[in-house]
Amino acid sequence: MRLADGIIPPIALEPHDATPLYIQLYKELREAIVSGDISAGTRLPSTRGLAKDLDVSRTTAIQAYRQLELEGYVDTAIGSGTYVSDELPDRVVAAGDELLRMDGEHGANGTPGPDFEAWQAVNGRLGNGHARSNGSAHAAGRGHANGGAHHNGSGRTDGNRVSQTGSQAERAPFSDGGIHAGPVPALDGGRHTIGGKILDQRLSPSGTSRAPHALHVPDLSARGRRIVDNASENGHGHGHGHGVMPFLPGIPALDKFPYRTWRRVEREVRSPTSELGPGDPSGNLRLREAIARHVAATRAIHCHPDQVVITAGAHEAFSILAELLSDPGDQVVVEDPGYRAMASGFEALGARIVPVPVDAHGMDVQVATLRAPDARLACVTPSNQFPMGVLLSMERRKLMVEWARARGAWIIEDDYDCEYRFHGAPYPAIRSLEGSDECTVYVSTFTRILFPALSLGFVILPGDLVEPYKAVRSIRDDPPPLLPQLTLARFMEEGHLLRHIRHMRHIYEDRAATLREALTNVLPRTVDVPPASAGMHLVAWLPEGMDDRELSDRAATEGILPLPVSLFRHTPSPRGGLILGFGGSPSARLIRSAKKLSRAFA
Repeated sequence: MRLADGIIPPIALEPHDATPLYIQLYKELREAIVSGDISAGTRLPSTRGLAKDLDVSRTTAIQAYRQLELEGYVDTAIGSGTYVSDELPDRVVAAGDELLRMDGEHGANGTPGPDFEAWQAVNGRLGNGHARSNGSAHAAGRGHANGGAHHNGSGRTDGNRVSQTGSQAERAPFSDGGIHAGPVPALDGGRHTIGGKILDQRLSPSGTSRAPHALHVPDLSARGRRIVDNASENGHGHGHGHGVMPFLPGIPALDKFPYRTWRRVEREVRSPTSELGPGDPSGNLRLREAIARHVAATRAIHCHPDQVVITAGAHEAFSILAELLSDPGDQVVVEDPGYRAMASGFEALGARIVPVPVDAHGMDVQVATLRAPDARLACVTPSNQFPMGVLLSMERRKLMVEWARARGAWIIEDDYDCEYRFHGAPYPAIRSLEGSDECTVYVSTFTRILFPALSLGFVILPGDLVEPYKAVRSIRDDPPPLLPQLTLARFMEEGHLLRHIRHMRHIYEDRAATLREALTNVLPRTVDVPPASAGMHLVAWLPEGMDDRELSDRAATEGILPLPVSLFRHTPSPRGGLILGFGGSPSARLIRSAKKLSRAFA
């Protein structure tokens, strides 16, 4: 139950303890905030009132609040009071403490570490509310959060190691005494990834290590191994246990989402009895109609609602399309660097990935023609190329359509961040160009526009693909839950989606400018940070020879999560960079995070 403003749980301070009273008070309040006993948006008691209630000096209360504000747990509004932040700096603290508790219970005297299922339960509370060990749609920094995280993340955490015996020294990143709580170890294909170190330890269902003399456990299929290997190499699942960490790309401004409007709409669209039966494999018709109207108005795409299929995020779409459109050995053209999750489904099925360089005008289509003369498919992010942030030129968009039509190939257009172009009119989608409607599959998601836990997206299919896509979908996955679909449909019908997009466009432009200015002030001059023209992330380009993965590791020890550009490259490059998401952080937090990043360069 949410406590009323000005009310906090009981706090017991020990005046004779060696720990200063303000530290004791800070820890008690932080614990109550992280655990949810004091919820986001709650106004805390005044320092004068708190000091009186606890029989301590007002200076003690002021110092405790100041430490909470410094770390981002609370925000102070002059003349209004002190409020719990809408987004906590490290929701991993509570999970980290629980993980260590489990490590202590299961790891004494060299016995095995934390139970796998218990870890999943902890990890699930940190992301979008779903326990998962290997990420979800748009992992590796794209959302996540789409769930995500996005991940889509680097998989590296604190430089300190966490051993199975759980010694106190090695637990330091999670200790209450430090300001910076280290990230929770990620799971990487059944192995613990901690501080960049892979511990080759496969866990049995009970969480114990497989001893050399253990009974043989049936192995994965060849295809299963390819899927797991691709997920591991492409960074899937990394970063999704970290909550909304600074710089994690693909996270929208959750502090600006119109929650009250969404909840009101949700209350008003409770499903009638007639809609409680099996769902349509394509998704709710009302939502598909709303999407068809939306893309016609905003992306110049004219389609019938029957061509729209609702998905549980972009990953689901990519996975089904991989099964539907590729055979082992087929050439698939992808951007380099690029969003690896688009390619991972094809790689797992044995397709031959052909990376094509991205320059200031997007993917070089002429190079694609030379490198992949027999390509069956091309995957592109034309509106805001991830991670480079460039726009595919109109000339190349037309060339791509000509290329696909001439070869009988397919284009998968992930219209990433098309809504958030800061200057000038957005380019029309590839799917809107003449001759594109029968060779282009348009993919989009609402998770970056609204919130990751929504886990709703859609595809717009050429007419000939509608029934085959639905057939694959019907044997693999159920449609997403009906209530979120109905809520989103009405949210769009009442104009809230477009109003929210217009509002967020200004918010993201301001946050991009704030972050770039802060980085320019604190980073070495050899680091180049071009301005963002769209979207929710910047790229800080490093001088040649500087290892972006090592730098990302060092930054993680500061409690921030910039992703290395090299994680998204298919071929090596002498120049690395850091992907810095700014969408999910208010300006003050971005400035603090820029200072933390500067310490990684020291």
